[in-house]
Amino acid sequence: MESVKECAACLSNSKDVPVLLCSRCAANYHLLCMNISSKDYKKMSQEDKSNWICVQCRCKERKGDNTNTPVRSNPPPSPKPDYVTKRGKTRTTGTNCSCLSASSIRDIIREELQQLFNHQIHPHLLEVQNAVSSLEASMAHFNEELEKNQG
Repeated sequence: MESVKECAACLSNSKDVPVLLCSRCAANYHLLCMNISSKDYKKMSQEDKSNWICVQCRCKERKGDNTNTPVRSNPPPSPKPDYVTKRGKTRTTGTNCSCLSASSIRDIIREELQQLFNHQIHPHLLEVQNAVSSLEASMAHFNEELEKNQG
């Protein structure tokens, strides 16, 4: 147990907090950062503590012997399935580019903006215009009433 060491997991220095030292990379880890309870830490023998390996080093280890793993042979080629669609036309790259010119892109954008205005913005503007007209009529009525009462 070290007194002041930087934890490799949380990168903080803590005094009087038990840490485990990785026997491979020599990095220190807080018990809390390694999800080890103090109860489990106290149960660990000195040999377990000195041979402890951190998660990062443990991930680098070989997972086991795979000599008894059967090797799959290549399956025989199967007939072409009915559900696969074959592309009729092959893609061409390079010289046959049908790129749009700047003026045609401008025209497309102008047309899309016009449609956007006509179908989405213009109806809302008409609603606002009607609301303002109604408000003006109400204000004119209140002004007439106010002049009657004052006069």
